[in-house]
Amino acid sequence: MRLLLVLVAVFDVTRAGSCNIRFDTISIYYGEKRVNQYVCVKVTPADLTQDSFFPVSYPVFTANDSHLLSVYKEMFANMGKHYLEIKVLAMVNSHIRNISEDAFDKFVGLSYLDLRHNDITEIGFLKTIISRLQTVDLSYNKIEHVSVINMSHPRNLNKLNLAFNKIITVDFGFVPNATALSALDLSHNLLENLSEGAFRSLPYVGEVYLTNCTRRKLDFRIFESTTRLRVLNVSHNDVLLPQLPSLPQLSSLNLSATKVAIDQEMFIASRRLQHLDLSSNGFKNLEKSLFIHLQDLESLHLHHNDLESLEQDMFKGLNKTLLLNCSSNRIKSLQPNVFVELVSLRSLDLARNGLVKIETGAFHSLPELRFLDLSENAIETLHEMTFKGLNLLLELHLNGNRVKSLVSKPFAGLQNLIQLSLSGNPYHVVETNTFVGLTSLKTLNLSRLAISNVEPNAFAPFKLLSRLDLSHNSIDTLLEGALSMEYQVRSVWLNDNGIRNIRPGAFNRMVFDNSGYYPVNFIELSRNSLASLKKGTFAGITYVDTINLADNAIESIEPGTFEGCVMRTTSYGNQIILDRNKISTLEEDAFMGVQNLQRLELRDNAIVAVDVNAFNGLNALRVLGLSGNLLKELPLGSVRHFANLTELELAENFLTSFDVGFFSNLQQLQVLNISYNSFVALDVNVLYPMRSLSVLQLDGNCLSELNYSALLQYHDYLKRISVNDNRWTCSNLIDMLRAFRDRYVNYLFNTTSAFLESSIEGIGCSRDGSNVGECHKAVDVKHQKTKAGSRNTSNAPRTGIFILSIMIFALILN
Repeated sequence: MRLLLVLVAVFDVTRAGSCNIRFDTISIYYGEKRVNQYVCVKVTPADLTQDSFFPVSYPVFTANDSHLLSVYKEMFANMGKHYLEIKVLAMVNSHIRNISEDAFDKFVGLSYLDLRHNDITEIGFLKTIISRLQTVDLSYNKIEHVSVINMSHPRNLNKLNLAFNKIITVDFGFVPNATALSALDLSHNLLENLSEGAFRSLPYVGEVYLTNCTRRKLDFRIFESTTRLRVLNVSHNDVLLPQLPSLPQLSSLNLSATKVAIDQEMFIASRRLQHLDLSSNGFKNLEKSLFIHLQDLESLHLHHNDLESLEQDMFKGLNKTLLLNCSSNRIKSLQPNVFVELVSLRSLDLARNGLVKIETGAFHSLPELRFLDLSENAIETLHEMTFKGLNLLLELHLNGNRVKSLVSKPFAGLQNLIQLSLSGNPYHVVETNTFVGLTSLKTLNLSRLAISNVEPNAFAPFKLLSRLDLSHNSIDTLLEGALSMEYQVRSVWLNDNGIRNIRPGAFNRMVFDNSGYYPVNFIELSRNSLASLKKGTFAGITYVDTINLADNAIESIEPGTFEGCVMRTTSYGNQIILDRNKISTLEEDAFMGVQNLQRLELRDNAIVAVDVNAFNGLNALRVLGLSGNLLKELPLGSVRHFANLTELELAENFLTSFDVGFFSNLQQLQVLNISYNSFVALDVNVLYPMRSLSVLQLDGNCLSELNYSALLQYHDYLKRISVNDNRWTCSNLIDMLRAFRDRYVNYLFNTTSAFLESSIEGIGCSRDGSNVGECHKAVDVKHQKTKAGSRNTSNAPRTGIFILSIMIFALILN
């Protein structure tokens, strides 16, 4: 791991929210392994100068994202002796220009110093503390010169990062006696003095990063004395390399974008190389047996060159190589046995080459291959012998090719394949036996093809399939049995197809994962062309969390549409989403038969009527969303089944009143939103049964009075109420807000712009509450504009939003 990444892994922990308060506990990680746990103090420049500043003794001290400009010893005077325990000091992105030479003198235990992203121009301040430090990161500053005067005796220094500066000259004796230095990064500078023997004073350095470090030709003889060098990155330089110097411990070499000319003699002195990057060098061909001396090589990167072919003897000697990347070249065909030497290969990337033909036997000699990427090529034909011999293959990517047919069963021998991607091919029909043999498949991506038809039971053989993506195709009708999948499905994507019909039984025997390990099981059917939902449409679906039908053209829901659909009951909740359709009426028993449903979203439709029995059977419902419709009334008894309802959204309708007894069964209701309706008066006695009510939203009506005393008396749990954009009299509003304050009810959580010029705490009012009729008219006009806008708005992509909403819903349930 290069030095820069190591430091980010350490110090970004303290920046990314772990120290948002004065004191907090943080964990420091190296990769995925926690190496230490500290209590951290975060300060600002103001803290440093206050007499009251007295941090407890904590090893991590950060002053990131500040405007310090200068750092000097006196800034830390108020810390007393607590600086003695500081081990990690970070002042990242703090606009520091100057640091006095004695600024950090008292930090005797300091081992990590992170000063990234500042405006530092010289590093004399390191002189007195370099002997204690193990890691120094000065990347992303404005340093131009590094000389030996600046440092002395850095006997403990392990990692030094000077990348992304403006360094022109380096006296490579600037770290004398640096016997512990293992990593040096001088990448992205303007070095002019990289000449022979430059690293002679650093014989023990193990990692050197010089990416894009000089505008001059970089001569490899400068590394002749670095006999312990293990990792060397000189990418994006103009390299002079007749032959690698003797570097017996070199295991990783990056020569990407170096314009280097190579032959097999180059690597004679570096037989221990395990990782070699030769990408982006413009190679058109490579000589045979080029890598014959690199018999320990594990990864070889040849991507982004101009290779026109791969020859059989090109990889001779690479029998231990695990990864080969030949993507983004100009390889048009693969000949038989071209990879015969790569008997240990696990990963092969041939994407973006223009491949047209794969000869029989091209992959026969790769018995250990697990990953194969053939995406973004021009492959038209796959036959039964194409992938013969790849018995252990786990991932196969064929997206973005020209495959029109799979009748020859090319995947028959891939019994261990877990992931298959065919997206972006001109493939038309998913036939019953297309994927025969793929008994281990878990993820199948068939998006962005030209699929117009899915034959019944096409996916039935998949016993482990968990993710099926059929989005962005041209499917018009889902036939009976088209999506019968009996084994632990997790996600099915059918959005953006133009589906007009779903035949009853299309999802018959679709069984989702009920293990509890996967948070959201869903069917995504948004942005299609469904006009109606027929009886039995979703019969046979078991343990689904979300059915998303938003952004269709659904006008009606027949009784029994969801009959036989079993929603999964978990802490994450479940939901059916029908937002932004054209539903005008909810008929009797519209949702009868769906089991365990907890959330029903019907927002932004054109609903004008709800049958009193429309919600029959929804006894487990927790959230009902009817906002953004055309409702003028809701019949008494229409919500009588909702004993478990906690949230009712009725905003942006035309409701004027509720019948007495309407809420009589909603003892568990916590959130009621009736904002932006047409209420002129509200009888709070109607709300009395909702004894658990904690949030009441009344914004955007025409209310001039409210019996707030009775409201507060009835509802002991009321914590938030919003009353903006009504027609309150100022005197009544003052009394009402005072009463809310006395009961600690928050009335400002949703404050918007005042309806009138005069206001109390931003809530509009008038002297006499007049012009109620005009208010009613204004609300009507606003609603009409809202409806017109919602009908004319194009269906913007919303895939994935419902996943976030259901997880937020889970927090509400918990």
